Amino acid sequence: MGTYIMFIDTPEGYDNLTEKSREILQLLNLQEMEHFDWFLKADDDTYVIMENMRFILKGLNPERPAYLGKCRLLPGITSHNGKR
Repeated sequence: MGTYIMFIDTPEGYDNLTEKSREILQLLNLQEMEHFDWFLKADDDTYVIMENMRFILKGLNPERPAYLGKCRLLPGITSHNGKR
């Protein structure tokens, strides 16, 4: 297992996080999707226990999209499971 680092031309700062994440996911989808089963988006202050991550991912199908983590929905938007 290795590390892959991407550099994109998006300004730094909190106000640009959504744009930066969207751009990275688009690049991964276009260029790297066939090379990896999963992608992890984490910030420099995120701590990941890889043993736990492997345990969670082992039960998922890499052929089906999955989102793990916290997601804030905009007012009036409903998630796939009907919760707000």
